[in-house]
Amino acid sequence: MSDLKPNSQFTVEFNVNILTFMSEECIGIGGSPGKDVVVKASLLAQEPLKYVDNSGIFPIYRVDIDESLYGGDDVNYLGHIGLPVPCDDIFLHQDPVWEIKHLTNEDDSLFYSNASGDAWVYVSVDSGVGGSQKVFITDIAVQLTEQ
Repeated sequence: MSDLKPNSQFTVEFNVNILTFMSEECIGIGGSPGKDVVVKASLLAQEPLKYVDNSGIFPIYRVDIDESLYGGDDVNYLGHIGLPVPCDDIFLHQDPVWEIKHLTNEDDSLFYSNASGDAWVYVSVDSGVGGSQKVFITDIAVQLTEQ
């Protein structure tokens, strides 16, 4: 984002749509693949530059997302990827139905613009579950209200 009023305070509302099929009732390795896979978002005043950690293997961003189910210092928790559908034999052994799930921040989020009026939108999916999950971020909208 650009052309924001420099050095100003805004409230931020995130609206993120994801495409998911996961039931919030299922249990998996290390937790629920529906309730323990969460979406987090942030508006950042500085570009979250990528760097390689000490192992030299994994590139990461300098954004405090907190390695738990809720947001860290830099992000807001938007919700989990689970749908209110039963976790039964039909769901587990046949083709599940994919649905769009809308997520937004429940609490007010504040953003302070930098001197150039630029901002970077950051959205991530964070999992506390072992194994792989499939989820797609389909739409991201950010509403800003100057304070």
